[in-house]
Amino acid sequence: MHICQIKQPWEYDEIAALAWLPHAVRSAFSRFSDRTKDIIAFKYVKNGRIEGVGIGKLKQNHLGKHLVIGHLNVKDGCRSQGIGSALLNHFLEFSTRSHVPCRLQVAPSNYKARRLYGRFDFSVASDEQDPKTLWMARNPSSL
Repeated sequence: MHICQIKQPWEYDEIAALAWLPHAVRSAFSRFSDRTKDIIAFKYVKNGRIEGVGIGKLKQNHLGKHLVIGHLNVKDGCRSQGIGSALLNHFLEFSTRSHVPCRLQVAPSNYKARRLYGRFDFSVASDEQDPKTLWMARNPSSL
């Protein structure tokens, strides 16, 4: 098993073709296959099969430059095996090397994901909150 950063357009297309991913995630990978600038993506591969993926983007706004993790997905039947944590670690390593904070959005009712992010020192961000989504953030100094 290993995690590798996705860099080639055909790799994005490979992820976009995975039937086990929600449509929104497949669409995100498909959208970025031809313009990977500022896109950070990883795949978790075991026995030649992709069992987890993550995609994020470096953004610049009123908060400054930061990494936003857009999607972090693990295949059904492969959850609770450390795959999500391993993918998240790769994003955080990138965030630390780049000296940028990391942000992500999670449904307030997704307690399992919130617990995972909390274990990695993400805390609720004080901005951009609404009742349907929750922003969480982690500074690179948290490492």
